[in-house]
Amino acid sequence: MKWSLLAAAVTVFFVIGFCLSIYFGVFGKLPTSNELSHLKQAEATQVLDKEGKLIGKYYIYDRQPLAYTDFPEHLTSALIATEDVRFYEHHGVDNKSLLRVFFKTILFQDQSSGGGSTITLQLAKNLYGRQHHLLFGTVINKFKEAIVAKRLEAIYSKKEILTLYLNTVPFPDNTYGIESASRKFFNKPTSTLSLSEAATLVGTLKANHYYNPGRNIEHSRKRRDVVLHQMLKYDYIDVPTFEETKAQAVILEYQSFNHDLGTAPYFRAQVKKELVSILKDYKKPNGESYDLYKDGLIIHTTLDYKMQEYAEASMKAHLSSLQKMYETSYGKQAPWENDKALINTAIKALPKYKKYKAMGLNANQIEDSLAVAHEVELFEWEGNVKKQVSTIDSLKHYLKLLNTGMLAIEPQTGAIRTYIGGIDYRYFKYDHVSQSERQVGSTFKPFVYTAAIENGMPPCTYFSPKAITYSNYKNWTPENSGTKVEDPHLNYNLEKALSESLNTIAVKVLDEVGIAKVIAQAKKLGITKTLPRRTFVGFRGC
Repeated sequence: MKWSLLAAAVTVFFVIGFCLSIYFGVFGKLPTSNELSHLKQAEATQVLDKEGKLIGKYYIYDRQPLAYTDFPEHLTSALIATEDVRFYEHHGVDNKSLLRVFFKTILFQDQSSGGGSTITLQLAKNLYGRQHHLLFGTVINKFKEAIVAKRLEAIYSKKEILTLYLNTVPFPDNTYGIESASRKFFNKPTSTLSLSEAATLVGTLKANHYYNPGRNIEHSRKRRDVVLHQMLKYDYIDVPTFEETKAQAVILEYQSFNHDLGTAPYFRAQVKKELVSILKDYKKPNGESYDLYKDGLIIHTTLDYKMQEYAEASMKAHLSSLQKMYETSYGKQAPWENDKALINTAIKALPKYKKYKAMGLNANQIEDSLAVAHEVELFEWEGNVKKQVSTIDSLKHYLKLLNTGMLAIEPQTGAIRTYIGGIDYRYFKYDHVSQSERQVGSTFKPFVYTAAIENGMPPCTYFSPKAITYSNYKNWTPENSGTKVEDPHLNYNLEKALSESLNTIAVKVLDEVGIAKVIAQAKKLGITKTLPRRTFVGFRGC
């Protein structure tokens, strides 16, 4: 009896000491009530089009917080019915559920009895995660979460706890918070979620991967029906509503906000570059710099979402058709297969080639290494495919692909309405709008005529369209494009010459005004590229 009492006393002393050590932070500091009352979660920065429509985000954790009033009633009902039916009765820890778990789940091995975690306990875990401990890890983490949950309940109302939970809980596809999940899977704000959609998202909380509607719609549908059954069981919905909703299919409108996917990825990448520079001039009220990925900024742009969709659809239709014509025109003489000089130059530019060369491998060894086949996902207009190909084969595949850039600007304001930097941002990070250099051709003519007028040439000055040879420029003889033959005796004034884009007159005006004055005018109008003074490229027409 004495030894039994001693053992019991030691056990009690150990348990009390163990609990106190957790409480006082021996196994990791617990957040204070003051810290819990000033919670600040990382928020995604939102990029909006000219009408305020969301077109993209910058984030580490994809989260967009909402207020409680933004949640439809059937969403909070679905959450409570499924995750914590006594949510309004406990103060963070549901003792009845814990007893049920102990007796049914642990003693009688009844796995269907459910868990003992409450919404507040889950919130504590979502906010601070779990630490790894060599011994009693689960017990330590559970006890810490219980302490945090009690403190949260003392600080926040039930509505505020639901708001914090729904704004922090992880959903599938690296998505945090109900608003981000709603926009990703259904392309709509949380406030407009239907009962079926709300139940689908709540259903994913049990197992994000297994019940991910984007990966397995059938698993997701079955879990949605479980949520609906819980709502029926606890009188949140009636039988007709249950039957009607259960009969509905789960229809997704998946909208990826991945940095490489979605609408206008090249535009968003360019906006991000400019934001890094812009934000240097702004500070938070506390003096800290803004974090583009965590501070939930709202970025308004001039892009027109609908126009951008039309532009991207047109680009895909045109380039996919043009690619077929391009490949057919070469037939068996395709340079990406037969031009060894072209292929070798491209191979030597590969990072892998440079890496192998730095390791001391000779040309034959490097080529052998690059010829080893492995699984690669290749871009195809009909749909990306995974193939067993070598690095050299992959290089040849991408050498043949046509690319493009397109920019649509509203002339009255200069606002960018559409922006296409390439055919697919995932595979081609090179931006054909902001990075590529093209022959300017006739688009430079307005600079020439502006320089002429600014330097005193009357707009009614007339020039002959007749071609002449410039001996001081290697006997260059610019001509006009097209089949139309101009009357050499008919002179054109500046307005007429510019409107018809006549090369011969543009060069004559350039020669008369002087290259130096045209370059100066171009710089005044915002051209930053260095322009040559001794030579210039001939206009080739439009």
